[in-house]
Amino acid sequence: MISTHFRQPHRPSGHDLRFTDLYARLAGELIERQRAEEALGASEERFRRYFELGLIGMAMTSPAKGILEVNDELCVMLGYERSELLKKTWAEMTYQDDLAADVTQFDRVTAGEIDGYTLDKRWIRRDGRVIDTIMSAKCLRRADGSVDYFVGLVQDITERKRSEEALRTAQPSLLIWRV
Repeated sequence: MISTHFRQPHRPSGHDLRFTDLYARLAGELIERQRAEEALGASEERFRRYFELGLIGMAMTSPAKGILEVNDELCVMLGYERSELLKKTWAEMTYQDDLAADVTQFDRVTAGEIDGYTLDKRWIRRDGRVIDTIMSAKCLRRADGSVDYFVGLVQDITERKRSEEALRTAQPSLLIWRV
């Protein structure tokens, strides 16, 4: 609500009314901007909490700038400190035999054919060990259609793969016992 006060009762001039209208619109825009900033801050805080949950490795990357952000879970999974990961590229941490499939899907995204992809991918940890993962990447695009950044999710399935391999190895001997 905007109120005007004059020393003596009078009918406001057109000039006075235009200024009052201008002040009201400016006040409305400031209030709207403040509410938008508060909503954006709350949204960013929610995203940060989800990002840091630790249930799955997460990263944000940019085609032009490389790795922008990683969560603690991805650092643990790959054995790097956050500051180290921010200086790495995905290609140098990808197991060589899996790189071509990843690059092919990445190229399809940058060409605008798809917005994301999921694949089984092996990574080379800092200590040299190889881990098996399921990796998903989804891009967010600019207004012109180019990729602004990717959100990547990485789930370590190394133990599951080992268990499956052990079961496959054990199955022939189990069949012999049944006969």
